This record gives sequence, C-alpha cells and structure tokens, in this order.
Amino acid sequence: MVAQMESDWPTQKYQSLREIVAEFWTVCNGGYLNGTDLTDHEEPEVSSAVGCPDPNLCTVDVVQYQDDHQGAKYGWKAGKASARTLIDAMKEIAKAAKFIAVAGTIGFAFVGQFLSAFFPSAGSLPVNPCTYAEEQDWGKCVWEQVKPFVQLFVGQQLDQAFEDLWTASIHGFQSRLWALNATAYHNSQHFPNGTVKSMSNQTRDAMYASLYGVHEDMTGKIKLFTTGRAINTTAGAYLSQFASLHVSVMTNLLAPVTYRTEGDRHVFQTFSACYARKTYERATEAFKARMSTIIRASDHHITQCCHPFGPPPYTCWNCPANEWYEDNWPNCDWKMGCSTCGDHRTVCGFPNYPEW
Repeated sequence: MVAQMESDWPTQKYQSLREIVAEFWTVCNGGYLNGTDLTDHEEPEVSSAVGCPDPNLCTVDVVQYQDDHQGAKYGWKAGKASARTLIDAMKEIAKAAKFIAVAGTIGFAFVGQFLSAFFPSAGSLPVNPCTYAEEQDWGKCVWEQVKPFVQLFVGQQLDQAFEDLWTASIHGFQSRLWALNATAYHNSQHFPNGTVKSMSNQTRDAMYASLYGVHEDMTGKIKLFTTGRAINTTAGAYLSQFASLHVSVMTNLLAPVTYRTEGDRHVFQTFSACYARKTYERATEAFKARMSTIIRASDHHITQCCHPFGPPPYTCWNCPANEWYEDNWPNCDWKMGCSTCGDHRTVCGFPNYPEW
C-alpha cells in the first residue's frame, strides 16, 4: 500500500500525505498508532497565484455540499465514529496485556454504537435533508446522500438503482444487526433506567453467533462493492461505508474467544487490508479521471519572436502564438493562458540575458 501510494501521489510535497505514509510505516514496522487524534482538521486555505483564475470555479465544494446535505456529512463520519468504537473495543480485548474474553455487556455496547453510527435514527441530525423521511427510512435516507456527491465527482451517471441495493443488501444487514441487538437486550437484566445490567453467557454467545452470521453474509457481498471498476457503479459509491461497517463487525468478533483463532484473525486481517487497498484504488481512479480533463491547448498559430537588441539582422525564433490550459469537465469553463511571445523570458528563452 505504501509503495503504491508513493507511486501515485506526491507524498513528500504535502504534510497530510506524509503523515499517512508515516503511519503506514509505523504499522508495517510492528508499531501501534495512537488512535486518539480522530478529530477533523481544517486544511489551510491556499490562495491562487496572481493572474490565475479561481481554481474553485470547477472544484466540488465539499464544505458547501455537506452544509446542504447533512446526511452525507453524517454518513462519511460513520467510519470515523466506528474507528473510535473499534479502538475502545481493542483496548478491552487486549486488557491486562493479554487476550481475554470481553463481557457480554461491553460487547453489546459496541454493537449498539456502530449500529447507530451507520444506521442513525430520526432526530440524529440537527439540520438535514431527511426531515420528512419515515422513521423506518431514516438510515436509508442518510446512506443515499453519498451517491449524488460521488456521481458529481466522477462525472457520470452511476448504474444500478439504489433501491435495489438497499433492499437486497444494506437493509438486510441493518435488520439483522438490529435483531441480534434487540434479542440480546431483552434477554438481559436491566438497571431501572433501562441500560443493560448483566448478560448471561448463553445470551452473549448467541449474540456473537448471530454477529458471525452477519459477517459471513457480508463476506458474500464483498464482490458487489469491489468488482471491476466499481467506482462507476452505485455499489462502488458506498464501498468505504460498507467496508467500515464490515470491519466493525469483524473487530467486535474478536471479543469472544470462539472467534479469536489464528484462522479467524488471518481472515479478518486479510479482509481489512483488502478493503483498505480497494478503497484507495477507487479514490485514486476517480481523482485521475477528474484531472485527466485538464489539457494543454493551442490555436496552432506561429509568431516570430526576435532578439530586440543590437544591429540587424536580428536573431528570431518561431513560437506558438497562444497556448492555454483548460478544463473539459462538464459545465466547466475554467481556462488559463497567455500569449507565449508576450514574455520572451519564459517562452522564447534567452538564457544569456537574465535582465529579460
């Protein structure tokens, strides 16, 4: 992953990319990440060069999009919320510097947390586009907010209907997670305020057995989100969310000793690594497709550039009269250019005359 990223991106040029590579190397060398700094960081504003058109003219405004589509903002944060939950889960699993079985009540809390993160209930968002959605469609509405943004970025209509994807796959996982969560809750003892007080070993084992069934079902759906150029499909648009949800399920399965065998850990780690690589590949494909629309153009006219000093005859060069860069993205008219002979110093080149 590190080698591929350093090949695809200018990792040494940008601090955020350098930090990501450094974290990869930490993990590759057997180290551990802090995992506590999961807050959003504001990127410094970069002003455009003098004389250049505003680069934001043809750039998707992520901040504005999130303001207009709070559901999308919530959906993208689900993975980060899940990461916080997973870090807490792993701390419990690795307590006392050795693997121990996590109590059922703790495992129940973790399942509930990532269930609410990926499938929020009505009222979770202060201002949102899902205000008029029915209670049972709230999670669906939030998931559906992501597709229009991805479609805007990749510049094409994504195939497959979201309704079919939701009904056949995503909603099925939501229903099963809700069912195992509700079963474990009602088969446990509660405090007066309704929270779980204690959970029997039988209830805990049944909860994790059901969770393992969800994992197996999600394993069978992986290809739907990753096969081929999945960035061009509706399913591909939700790859990162699906991956985060599945990784959450797998990590929580490490809690009971039953699913902590060497074989289980190998499978969980392999799937997690494959998700990371596929998500990276899809994002890179989309970025390259977007940048490929910026081209260098010329009117093919030739102008003669001549040395202005000294007695004739002057030394002259033939230069393209007008060249420019333009963006051929749909509905984008960004263009930057100049008369190439208008600045002899940079275009026609006179290395022996620095005063030019």
